Amino acid sequence: MDISLDTTLETERCTLRCVSDADVECVWTASRVPGFTDGMTWDPAETKEEIIEITKQCIERWKHEDDFCFSLCLQESGECIGRIVIRKKEGDGLWNIGYWMHHDFQGKGYMTEAVLAIVEWGFTVLQAQTITSEHASWNEASGKVLLRAGFTHIGHLPCGFIKHGKEIPEEEYAMAREQWGEKL
Repeated sequence: MDISLDTTLETERCTLRCVSDADVECVWTASRVPGFTDGMTWDPAETKEEIIEITKQCIERWKHEDDFCFSLCLQESGECIGRIVIRKKEGDGLWNIGYWMHHDFQGKGYMTEAVLAIVEWGFTVLQAQTITSEHASWNEASGKVLLRAGFTHIGHLPCGFIKHGKEIPEEEYAMAREQWGEKL
């Protein structure tokens, strides 16, 4: 594929670009909100230096072309307001997306724009056959984003993952290439 680190995707109000050290403050302040990562598999970094290291790891995974982490930035200011990742899963043409939005920008439709852009990129550039996503069952806002983007709810996982010894239930969603093509 040879997907450059300079790859950008445009939405009506946002630009999606490869993560960079310029995003550290966004990641730091978002993850300081109590409970922010409760429904995610990761815990907040303890230092900003950890975020820089995670960013380097994301860039290395990008170079292997099976995990693409984008920062979601406002077009007007370039300010980072969240992240969205699309990663290859086991299975032919199967990809998965995950995302988060800084609390100051939630509820404004930015993430729906980003998901729509990533889905289009996944089907056209990555040649995905199916794109899936999951979210913690209590996080209804994430489910609404996926439904607005055209995903279908396909199931409930009583234990989507375990975090700090506690089972976290998840909701599963999927979109097949044919389903996406029907929307065009």
